Amino acid sequence: MRNIALVSLVVVCFTAACALNMASSKLSYGVREVPAGVPKKVAVCTFTGSPTTQSDATDRFSRGLVDLQFNVVIPSAEADRIVGRPGEGISENMPESTRKRLQEAYGLQGIFLGTLSHERGPLTIDTRLSVKFVSLATGQFIWSANVLGHEVTGLSGGIQKAAMLAAQEALAKLEQDLLQPPKQQQ
Repeated sequence: MRNIALVSLVVVCFTAACALNMASSKLSYGVREVPAGVPKKVAVCTFTGSPTTQSDATDRFSRGLVDLQFNVVIPSAEADRIVGRPGEGISENMPESTRKRLQEAYGLQGIFLGTLSHERGPLTIDTRLSVKFVSLATGQFIWSANVLGHEVTGLSGGIQKAAMLAAQEALAKLEQDLLQPPKQQQ
């Protein structure tokens, strides 16, 4: 009888914790919308510069864009293939033929490009992430961010965690710089 009560208590606590977690999600505070004129149908090229962490950081950034109401249309590997410059990093311009191919084949309006790097010190790992958001219609930069993060060596998740935190920080800057204030849910 005592075991049944204990199991019931654990189930109730677990259910309450899940409900609390859902209630505290970002969407409960309102939904931000991508402003008119800002490309909403986008792709993210794999962040370059750090082979050990670039895929995970790119995936985290892509998932965050979806959370921010962007429509990430194609996987990063497909965008890399079409852009034809994996490993090259951020370019000041993208050829018009490449931009048109992305627009026509997938209906894309914008693309995110980024470079990720790490420097290990005796006690810290410094992570730098530079992200650019390019309009495919004009080839011009819409937004950019340079994020610098620090992690203590041995006390954290290391380079992988630092890369994920850099991607998260870039998303926070994008949200702050480009998106409209949240609408309250009814």
